[in-house]
Amino acid sequence: MLRAKGYDVVNPMENGLPYNASTHQHMRRDFEMLMVCDIIYMMKGWTHSKGCKVEFDVATAIGLSFMFQETGLEIFKFE
Repeated sequence: MLRAKGYDVVNPMENGLPYNASTHQHMRRDFEMLMVCDIIYMMKGWTHSKGCKVEFDVATAIGLSFMFQETGLEIFKFE
């Protein structure tokens, strides 16, 4: 859906690491990937994921905007 709307999508599950790499390795790569983003899309249920909650905090700290699956393509900014 996001690609169809013209967004370049970065997916942390497609980070180039083997699936069985450690959580620490995946999170480090995830944060590297966040640095090139302007907007982060939070999928339904993200508050139940420790990693997603950390992503939210990092994205807020570096000034990214947000889209939430529950609200469609509306863009939010937290300061």
